[in-house]
Amino acid sequence: MIQIRKHRLAFFLMSLSTVIAIVAPLFLITSCQNLQQTPQELKARETLRVMTRGGVLPSEDVVAKLENDFPRTTAGTLAKMVHARIKLKNNDYAGAAALLDSRNFADYTTIGDYALWLRGNALEQLNRRVEARAAYERLARDFPNALRTRDALLRVAQMLMQDGQAAAVPLMLKPLVEKNDATALLIAAKAYEQTGDSTRALANYRRIYFYASTSTEAADAAAAINRLGSSIVPANGEEANHRAMELFSTQRWSEAYDALTDALTRFPAASNRDIR
Repeated sequence: MIQIRKHRLAFFLMSLSTVIAIVAPLFLITSCQNLQQTPQELKARETLRVMTRGGVLPSEDVVAKLENDFPRTTAGTLAKMVHARIKLKNNDYAGAAALLDSRNFADYTTIGDYALWLRGNALEQLNRRVEARAAYERLARDFPNALRTRDALLRVAQMLMQDGQAAAVPLMLKPLVEKNDATALLIAAKAYEQTGDSTRALANYRRIYFYASTSTEAADAAAAINRLGSSIVPANGEEANHRAMELFSTQRWSEAYDALTDALTRFPAASNRDIR
């Protein structure tokens, strides 16, 4: 448990350290809403940019004033993000979570996804797991192409597993499983095992082994396949060819040679010019 908490804290701090790199360019952006850019609001953005240069956090009172003076604007919303960062630095996770619970980030900036990510992190620190999951799920739903969407889906799946709700995991991870994301496939496979569905569990382990062959999860998948009484022998030419070409593309020459030879021997009719 201590190791898990240390891992979460390290992950949280790593996320926090990237905020300034993401926020800094936004002081010059055009608002996501069709708003009039007043000289005062533009000046407030520049003031905030200068105050946070080099990752420095200004006085909380100063930032709160900017936030209140420019409500429903890009400047005021960015001030709210800086205010939340100050709260996080002071380990005031409840205060940060409250500040980050705002539609303004989506409406007036381009960091709505990141605000939800940080809110989820803060709520996890408070062990408010249901609310944390809700923040991550909203991130994935509202920002399907965002940088943190994959991480959010994986965090929700992990929390569901920890809370004894394994049956909900495969559906949650479906967007990632369809892309043969090895981490998502492994969590989904374990979820199926927890619910007693060894057939679907085995299918997911096999997808890792044959369609994410070079991932770190492939070794775990191979062990699980054997444990479930199956074999890592390819069932068809598609499995054999895909694994062989993935190994070849990552220059794992010895394994690729064996896999290519096996594919040609077992499924000669399925071999294409690349395989040959």
